[in-house]
Amino acid sequence: MLNLSNKRGEEIIFFWFFIIFLAVGVTFGATISVFNSSKTDIRLLESEILAQKVANCLIRDNALDLNLLRSKEEFMELCGLEEKIIDKSGHFYINLTITRIEDLESKKVFKNLDLGNNDLVMQCSLKEASDSDESINLGICSYRRVYVNFLTNNKKEHGVLEITTGANTKL
Repeated sequence: MLNLSNKRGEEIIFFWFFIIFLAVGVTFGATISVFNSSKTDIRLLESEILAQKVANCLIRDNALDLNLLRSKEEFMELCGLEEKIIDKSGHFYINLTITRIEDLESKKVFKNLDLGNNDLVMQCSLKEASDSDESINLGICSYRRVYVNFLTNNKKEHGVLEITTGANTKL
């Protein structure tokens, strides 16, 4: 027959079980609180990824495909960009400018395409000019300049593709 009259050990085990359970709960809660209170700024990263995606779409085999730049809709469809995200959300901006090599000094633009929120260009300029705490909510832009070859009227030409992308999303 078992003697179950001495149950003092159960009280001690329950106390330590409660302390361990409380420590795990407090650690879990503190971890979640610290993770959610940190501010993550991914605007520059988004802008750079968008610029890279646009460059990869436009330039194939070291040549610029001018057919992609016929219209905004065609460009967005062929490059896999969604209109509701780029144009309608107001959080992104894309500018593509193509200049022939011989027109670089005169800055004569051969082809230009603007998509998204044009206000981000001004925000990026203000952010770059100011280091104040007030500029933390402004958009961030990425700039790329790529030397490209392209065909016009079956004639091979050389030029510069300037890609400006901007992002202003908040997490």
